[in-house]
Amino acid sequence: MSANKHSGPSVALLGGTFDPVHNGHLRLALDVLNLGFDEVRLIPNAVPPHRPQPQATVEHRLAMLQRSVEAESGLVVDDVEIRSPEVTSYSYQTLMQLKKLFPNIAWTWVLGSDAAAGLDKWHRWEEFVRSINVLVISRPGYCMPRSGPLHEWQQQAEVASIEDLLASTSGACYSLDLRDLAISSTEIRQMVAEGRSPRYLIPEGVLSYIGEHQLYRP
Repeated sequence: MSANKHSGPSVALLGGTFDPVHNGHLRLALDVLNLGFDEVRLIPNAVPPHRPQPQATVEHRLAMLQRSVEAESGLVVDDVEIRSPEVTSYSYQTLMQLKKLFPNIAWTWVLGSDAAAGLDKWHRWEEFVRSINVLVISRPGYCMPRSGPLHEWQQQAEVASIEDLLASTSGACYSLDLRDLAISSTEIRQMVAEGRSPRYLIPEGVLSYIGEHQLYRP
């Protein structure tokens, strides 16, 4: 495809419940930053539409994220969904708010191939992918559809390199492999509930925060 060329800042967006944030999230964010983005913003969902509701409150999840990235200037926590008046955290609405606040930034949404394979079920998905770049990170056992609307979109939007994605204002897609740390928030919550330590799976600041606030206890 011929992407819309962009010369301003390029910022990647990584959304999730972060319930709690773990080292897999943070390593992915740093690896994405190192691809050449000016910044990676981590966006905690308020009310996610496609997954179970978080156990920890938005205030706790936000605080754990902020503790996790305070030493890394390229990683930023963005509470745009928490501040939003919308009841459900739809990515399209989040993007529209960000584009209104920061019109000169080229935004890229980061998705695992597991989530990307269901992108056509997202709210206003076709408008969403036209309004942003999409970076698809491979996940073991998941691949994009080989027919249908998502396949057609990817065929049209796919660019040849990460440099092409970074140069695009919107409408580009690029897929690549990055290291995959097999850590899950579900596993961490279960460990805490059972009295086992999740040390070295989560940042020390998050571990101490969970203990201070007695999160994920039965």
